[in-house]
Amino acid sequence: MKTSKTKMLLTRSLLAGAIFGLVLTPIGATAFMRSIDDEQIIHLDRMSGTNFMEHYAHSDIEEFGFTGIYFEPVRSEIPAHRLYDQDIRPSRIDNLAVEFHDMILATFEDSGLLTSTPTATTLVISTTLTDVQRFTADRTGTHLANVPPDNRERGGATMEMVWRAGSGGEIVLAIRDGRQPEIYDPVTDQDDRMTDIRDAFGVWTDELAFFFAISDPVPTN
Repeated sequence: MKTSKTKMLLTRSLLAGAIFGLVLTPIGATAFMRSIDDEQIIHLDRMSGTNFMEHYAHSDIEEFGFTGIYFEPVRSEIPAHRLYDQDIRPSRIDNLAVEFHDMILATFEDSGLLTSTPTATTLVISTTLTDVQRFTADRTGTHLANVPPDNRERGGATMEMVWRAGSGGEIVLAIRDGRQPEIYDPVTDQDDRMTDIRDAFGVWTDELAFFFAISDPVPTN
């Protein structure tokens, strides 16, 4: 893989920030990074006009000359009590984190951008789940599909993504983002309490693919 190609794609990724998440709506307008301290991103510029909760980027990110991308395993930093309050076992979210990571790797498998051994010139991307909300619906009988939208509580997820120059290296980009469908949006899988969480994973995976020019933009329907 040529360094110039990767540099070009990283530059495009910064410009593409505003279109991230066109399928689901942001959970909120402001937030704070939990997986890293403020001091770690003080050298980054806060990007405005994007569709992220928070978006920070190095002003010279295209000068790093990355030669490949390595996605670290997705991890969860959601307090156990917040999961138990939703009748969710922490191990279930750990499994979903693995599923999310597998989705990303599958999407990038044929891109020519992945490396299995990160070096100083590798773009290392770490992803952390910081919140999830399951899909619930009040129902009568056994016909969940017929539950009126007003009786639904939609789920979703919040994550943080940190891009580094090599393992443990300088942070060149940081994102915090949350996705949750509107109450009247179609439910992907009526029988899956994690369906809205999985949809959020799908949005982020698709937009990552577009960031690095390995897929077309997600339709805006």
